[in-house]
Amino acid sequence: MVQLLWAFHSTLQLPDAARALQGQTLSFETHGSVRDLGAQIEQLAASHGFGLRVAALINPTRSAAAPPHEEVSQHFDEGDQVMILGDISSSPFAVRPPPAPRTPDAPVPVTIFTGFL
Repeated sequence: MVQLLWAFHSTLQLPDAARALQGQTLSFETHGSVRDLGAQIEQLAASHGFGLRVAALINPTRSAAAPPHEEVSQHFDEGDQVMILGDISSSPFAVRPPPAPRTPDAPVPVTIFTGFL
């Protein structure tokens, strides 16, 4: 568990429920990927009554957004700020069902770019 300071990117127009969380310190699991941290943040937002789809998580002390496939512990330490960039709504978004598993005999869609017009 790590304590991170919750912050939204300045370009987001925040609903009141999100403003209440701005600047608060929240606990998050650090094992797993940055993508997993984004999912935890989305779930926490829904539990506070607003919708959030995380597009990027940024540690302002670093020069770029944290890549979603990398470990959280590589980008965020205890007490760091997590800057959230994404889509926000005054009501929670509908829960996305997990994708159906692909059967072994299912075709894989392929797009071929040839350069011809």
